[in-house]
Amino acid sequence: AGVVPAPEGGASSSLFDEIARAAVREASAFDPQNVANILWAYAKMEHDSPELFDALAREATPRLGEFSPQQLANLAWALSKRPPPPSC
Repeated sequence: AGVVPAPEGGASSSLFDEIARAAVREASAFDPQNVANILWAYAKMEHDSPELFDALAREATPRLGEFSPQQLANLAWALSKRPPPPSC
């Protein structure tokens, strides 16, 4: 089955935007599983949220030793799916 992106401007897109804002505010409370799961979900849905990816990547970086191998794999996959910055 293919990826079904959230519809632009639809209810799902708005909800994903609200979840991203809440997650950015709570990023320091996330454990490794939370970080890996939410970034995986956004990458899987192809829902771009640069602030979310940046905040959770900053949170994860000093704590990578706390991540399980599966969490690291999910994190790496999600980050690999993020679109490159416009300057690339």
